[in-house]
Amino acid sequence: MKQFKILSVATVFLIIGVLVAYRNTAYLGYNKSYIVSINSDSVDVMDYHIEYNTVKEKTENIKKIVPDTFMTI
Repeated sequence: MKQFKILSVATVFLIIGVLVAYRNTAYLGYNKSYIVSINSDSVDVMDYHIEYNTVKEKTENIKKIVPDTFMTI
């Protein structure tokens, strides 16, 4: 149990370090220092731009391929 706590704390510190490093680099590079930005039609997480319509299309395509009920082993 102690190993899990140490790993969890280390993971949290790693994520915080990555976010701080990204924010500082983005601010110095191109004055765009937001980590998460939500618009009416999209979401920006760091440098990733995700549009709601694209996600909706992809999930519909996956639902067509994957049957409604399936068995996992």
